[in-house]
Amino acid sequence: MADDPDQVFESTESGASESYPIEAGQIRKGGFIMIKGRPCKVSDVTSSKTGKHGHAKCHFVAIDIFTGKKIEDLVPASHTTYAPFVKKIEYQAMDVDEDGFITVLDAEGNTREDLKIPEAMPQPPPGADELSKKIREHLADEKDFYVVVQAACGTEQIMDIKIMTNEPPTLERPTAAALPYTSLCPCPMCTSVGSLPAPLSPLSPLPSPPPPPLPSPP
Repeated sequence: MADDPDQVFESTESGASESYPIEAGQIRKGGFIMIKGRPCKVSDVTSSKTGKHGHAKCHFVAIDIFTGKKIEDLVPASHTTYAPFVKKIEYQAMDVDEDGFITVLDAEGNTREDLKIPEAMPQPPPGADELSKKIREHLADEKDFYVVVQAACGTEQIMDIKIMTNEPPTLERPTAAALPYTSLCPCPMCTSVGSLPAPLSPLSPLPSPPPPPLPSPP
């Protein structure tokens, strides 16, 4: 499948390498691979048996992570191919203008205005209209949410949204009755009781001593 020369994506400069070498036989389903210069996610991989005069080969069926296009490739299992560095970043959505440029905040509070919502891209990805509609609706309703941006090979694209939740998790505290009790006293009374006896109050009176014995008659 030939690359479309008119394809244009939102790009970002990267000082690090965009891909890394890996043996083709080590790539599994769900992993990433570079095919014809495009970052792809492997949807299926099969291996052929080794022939008398050749090597075992891996047949990759993959999906372009930005365009959603299906791409196939055949690579000898022992040969080196390349896999892209893929990462996802969450930005807080703030506003979107008429041209589709969205204003977002990163984790450090810095503003970005160079990203476009999916429908405004030169070649909208699958589901662009529905995702863009949700972004506009949430901004109109003043909801707090993140846009999930996928970055690979110098390209950044909004792939999903994530609603912000400000409610702290609720932790249940165990009650005294729910705490287990194991007696360390070997006496029959303690080992037969399944719970602690009620403790004495600090203000409880101490038990009275027994009365002295009466004197014997003369």
